[in-house]
Amino acid sequence: MMMTIGKSVGKGGANRGPDTMTVQSLLNLNLDTLNAKLAANGEPKLAVLAEDGKIGTKTKDAIGAYQRHIIGMKSPDQRVDPGGNTLKQLNRVTATLPAITNLTAVFEKTFKASKLNQMKTGRIRVNNTTYAFRSGNSGRGNLPIGSYTVDNYRTRSQTGFKVDGVGFTYDVSDIKDSFSDRNAAAKKKGLAVGKRTELRIHPDGGKLGTAGCIGIIGSATTLRAFKRDMDAELTRAKNGQVTLKVK
Repeated sequence: MMMTIGKSVGKGGANRGPDTMTVQSLLNLNLDTLNAKLAANGEPKLAVLAEDGKIGTKTKDAIGAYQRHIIGMKSPDQRVDPGGNTLKQLNRVTATLPAITNLTAVFEKTFKASKLNQMKTGRIRVNNTTYAFRSGNSGRGNLPIGSYTVDNYRTRSQTGFKVDGVGFTYDVSDIKDSFSDRNAAAKKKGLAVGKRTELRIHPDGGKLGTAGCIGIIGSATTLRAFKRDMDAELTRAKNGQVTLKVK
């Protein structure tokens, strides 16, 4: 899996929220290796970065430390560019992540736990290719765990469904939401258990996260590749539908 960004992140970068969060996530995945190098050089270890999509001194310093101690750059520029060597090197760690089954989405990290704007990130595998995604950060939290039917591709132009000119949705079937992982917050708001409807798979466009859908992370190239892979799955399916398991 290659985690991609659409614009530069770091010193002098565009620092878009979704791209910045991707870089922060990659830096955290590499943190043990980086801290071992820092310790060997008698330098203080770095703390885990907040994966909040906000660029700051800690994120830029972590980029610079990675460039100096892992890549071997003599003059680190504290910036990660799309298609650049720093991004390529950061992504090497993703090859060590556990494999997931085709047509499965796996949650791996939780943000704002137990709150109604809870967000989860993870990986989804389609056509035997793995992509990163986000779900949640809106009023009802992330997509519930379960099995879903996916079908009905549409081209989209709305900001929340589009990244760098690539916009689309695939319909995801309704599911009952019990609020089991954010029960107290739901009760406080007076929300009743009910169906989640109008669920989609789409690019993670606009603000960071989704309204409970699966938001695919990455550059325009990555999003086009995801579309090709999902279309291939739907073409092979006899009824034009596939079942996606969310764990």
